Amino acid sequence: MKIKNYRKILSILKENDKVLDIGGWERPFNRATHVLDILPFHSRKKINSFPKEMKEHFNKNTWIMHDIKNKLPFNDKEFDFVICGHVLEDIKDPAFLAEEIKRISKSGYFEFPNRAYEMKNNVDPFLNSDRYVGFCHHRWMVEARNGVLIFTPKTLIHSAYKELRCVKVKEKYTGFFWKNSFFFTKRDN
Repeated sequence: MKIKNYRKILSILKENDKVLDIGGWERPFNRATHVLDILPFHSRKKINSFPKEMKEHFNKNTWIMHDIKNKLPFNDKEFDFVICGHVLEDIKDPAFLAEEIKRISKSGYFEFPNRAYEMKNNVDPFLNSDRYVGFCHHRWMVEARNGVLIFTPKTLIHSAYKELRCVKVKEKYTGFFWKNSFFFTKRDN
């Protein structure tokens, strides 16, 4: 997560706010009171947690193992804030998850690779990453335009045409804050 954005999140949150980190296994947000991930608490990448100087606010009992392709196991507006970083671009149906996040939270933050970065080659650390654009496991390109999240399927055609590739990228990631609600659209291609 961008440092300026997690600092902004910390400044927004009140002491007793209930905070959910969706997909936090790789890099848990220590201020989250709850984490939802398909992987178990004991296997989390604690070494990658942030902010480093903060103790974990979640624990074994508030770490919920759940597959996000299913309805989230929370009540409407149960959380004051939800963080969902580097998840939407990976999953089969980002619109379903976005709708669920709107349902369970009063506000939140999304972070995802910006479209230019997903259209650049040699991004992945894998061999032959010059042959494809962005990260090979990403299913979607996610954009934020005029306060709307736009999900566009990432297809082989994006890698096939060198003319479509992006050479220079100013920012790798986009942060998207929302309060009360947000809009999104899912393109066919």
